[in-house]
Amino acid sequence: MMRADARRMIAIASCVLLLTAAAIVAGCGPSRPKPQNYNEALDTDTVTMLDSKVTTQVSRQKEWTERVNGFLKVHLILRNLSGSNLKLEAKTQFRDQDGAGIEVANLTWEPITINPHEDYHYTKLCPNQNGELYHVYVRIGSEEH
Repeated sequence: MMRADARRMIAIASCVLLLTAAAIVAGCGPSRPKPQNYNEALDTDTVTMLDSKVTTQVSRQKEWTERVNGFLKVHLILRNLSGSNLKLEAKTQFRDQDGAGIEVANLTWEPITINPHEDYHYTKLCPNQNGELYHVYVRIGSEEH
């Protein structure tokens, strides 16, 4: 009878250890970036990554637009896949429905810093109500910022 109880206790302890290990492996640890398929280009009709370092260290998580009082507003979520701060620059060009560029008085590269393994929500509002199309360019930022 003693051997049966010992076997039962060993079986229960083994199950508890297996369940604990499964819980740790299943996601109770720190958040990790999603694996990125580098065989597919990150460039799309609306976003262009201008540097190979950007394409290997940044993941485009989500992209959408909305209308704010008749003006087109672009939203882009970028994730830093690296283990260090990442300095980027972004610029958005807007076009009307015919594809003609919309003049933007201060069309400059905007500095962005993304912490390791974190997301950054980039937004840009078109200065003209005729804005229908957009294109976001992302590149590695300069060290001056």
